[in-house]
Amino acid sequence: MKAFTLVVHRYQMVKLMMGLAGIVFVIRMVMGITNTADLFGVSPAGFMEFVVIMIFTSVTLLLWDVRDRVIRR
Repeated sequence: MKAFTLVVHRYQMVKLMMGLAGIVFVIRMVMGITNTADLFGVSPAGFMEFVVIMIFTSVTLLLWDVRDRVIRR
């Protein structure tokens, strides 16, 4: 029995991840401007690492989608 089902397409996941990366990047910029050492126990380098990982994952999903479209032809 399924209690909860969620269908998310790759492009929707990319939008979600890029939105999160944008929010985290703005938090990182505010931390740099205010010279804050850490926020929620996360250093500025940790926030930037999150942004980079989200961007690389988004690019991977977009390339995966392009590959699937090319194979369908």
